[in-house]
Amino acid sequence: MLTRLKQETAGHHARIEATVDLFHRARSITEYRTLLERLHGFYAPLEARLTLLSEWSAWNYDFAARAKTPLLIRDLNALGRDAADIAALPRCRDLPLLESFAGALGCLYVIEGATLGGQIIARHLWRTLGIDALGGGSFHAGYGSDAGRMWQAFRALVTAYNASAAPDDEEHVIHAARSTFDCLEPWLAHKGVPA
Repeated sequence: MLTRLKQETAGHHARIEATVDLFHRARSITEYRTLLERLHGFYAPLEARLTLLSEWSAWNYDFAARAKTPLLIRDLNALGRDAADIAALPRCRDLPLLESFAGALGCLYVIEGATLGGQIIARHLWRTLGIDALGGGSFHAGYGSDAGRMWQAFRALVTAYNASAAPDDEEHVIHAARSTFDCLEPWLAHKGVPA
């Protein structure tokens, strides 16, 4: 399943990287803060839905420890946004459908993959803007030195799930991963993210 996920979302991944181009869209603190605001508008409602799934505990998986919304709030606070500012930010309404745990895993594949890639962006933010994990870069720093371990734990969950899944569940996982990319790309490409 993991091999298929990588292969069948490769085009989506390349498209979103080209559309969003984080390395060129965060040339100033203001541009970077705007990007974080858009990310918050996607992650906050998405994670609120994911948190409601009861299956996390059945699979002994601590989804709350992986939530990115608190990191985005911390970063926005560090960059001058208060609770009222953050509460007023627009929220994405076109979210991937999470009708099953298989769908949640497909969505999480995209989110966890972005977290893994965030390590490169975190280094770029430090070099170009002087932003570190304590000064507005905790979202991209993600799990820090635990990034590899956290990614392997996610891979183990997908592998274990696949071993006991129904035949069509793999298709649901892949569809949800694609759908997550398809919802995230236009949201981040919105004119509110500086070009």
